[in-house]
Amino acid sequence: MKPTTALAIILTPMLAAGAASADTVTARFSYDQSVTVRVNNGPITGDVNTVDFQWTRSDSTTPGVDATIPRAFRSFCIELDQGVRSGRDITFQVRTLEQAGLSADAQAAIQSLWATRISQTDTPTGNAAFQLALWELRYDADRTVSDGAFRLASSPAATLAQEWLTGLSTTTALRDLPALRVLENPDAQNQIVEVPEPGAIACMLAGLGLLRRRRTR
Repeated sequence: MKPTTALAIILTPMLAAGAASADTVTARFSYDQSVTVRVNNGPITGDVNTVDFQWTRSDSTTPGVDATIPRAFRSFCIELDQGVRSGRDITFQVRTLEQAGLSADAQAAIQSLWATRISQTDTPTGNAAFQLALWELRYDADRTVSDGAFRLASSPAATLAQEWLTGLSTTTALRDLPALRVLENPDAQNQIVEVPEPGAIACMLAGLGLLRRRRTR
């Protein structure tokens, strides 16, 4: 049995991609690439595990169900002090970064990080570094993981996260920035996910519709 996770936290002490949405998505996750890191200051203090979240939707296209999130999608934690349990369906409200309370600077920085570094998250260290950089941008403004409101103990992932943050640019061309959404649930850890380009949504709608038809036969 997999433990409760918060990113996972394991504590040890809309039809257009640019449109805002208040619709829901229901999915369950599995995870791998677990790496333990120590948070020295922030929403929590202690050892946490960063992981690679892999979600599968269990809903279908009905009114109030978000049509922009893929049937299978990947996410990262955006709420460090909340847990999320694997192996069960979780229903989230789909929000824009602004609706989720992120500042304009944080939004731009997170989008730039995603655009430039998401391709380097196919290893445990890379995945952990990406998660740590996201937390730094979410909880602090100085982009320094060794100081400020959010601080980390030294580790290979923290070193790589700092390298990425130091080189981060928010001047990436607008066309290159991904559309991101925050998945919110008051009783489960909030997640951040990329929304596909508008041209891919029609295929996604067809897939969700097929899933619904199969269930009703």
